[in-house]
Amino acid sequence: GVTKATTYINAATVYKAFSLPENAVPLFFKAQEIYERELDKSDARLGGLYNNMALALADVSRFDEAEALYQKAIEVMRSITDHEGEVAITYLNLATMIEKKLGLVEGDEQIRAYLEQGFYYE
Repeated sequence: GVTKATTYINAATVYKAFSLPENAVPLFFKAQEIYERELDKSDARLGGLYNNMALALADVSRFDEAEALYQKAIEVMRSITDHEGEVAITYLNLATMIEKKLGLVEGDEQIRAYLEQGFYYE
């Protein structure tokens, strides 16, 4: 169950750390299937999974999927007391993803909006 999913996440995190996000993504999806089935929707582990999974997806240019997962991470972390820092980090991750996707000039407005939201939660 959850222990198996955590093992998938740990392995995926190692792949990501060694610049192999394409190997990490399938493991994150396996973990997601288990976590969504077995954890409460407001469990911080689920929010962490969404955030880390989105980072890997952004690395392989799957930006729309990454953005949706970042939003899910924000939703989870907003529902938990004392997790404002994680919400702020996720908004910063979104800003970084937009820079990767659109560049600083074209993504300027969206980047600024995400940074402002992140500073609100800082």
